[in-house]
Amino acid sequence: MTAPREVIPRSAHRRVALLLAAGREAIADALPRLARALADALPTGWSVATAVRDAPWAIGDAIRDLASAGVDELVVPDFTLGPRDQKLATLDRFMREVAAPLR
Repeated sequence: MTAPREVIPRSAHRRVALLLAAGREAIADALPRLARALADALPTGWSVATAVRDAPWAIGDAIRDLASAGVDELVVPDFTLGPRDQKLATLDRFMREVAAPLR
């Protein structure tokens, strides 16, 4: 996977909100619009990146790319992850299959 697309230049930030569309093809098309709206709402110093891949290793690679670029804080907003049960399942999977191997 290539590095996530960013809404503002990488050199302008060290903190990123990573929008995921894993397993939600319907939202993947809307992700760029959502990323722009989120970028407009975030405080100065924050940027937005998107990842539409479902494979944990691909999302992990994207996070490694962000870390290599100097990002030292990453948040994963949950509003793109679906209803409550799906959201919790996706975040549990993210912690097990993406975050744990990155530690």
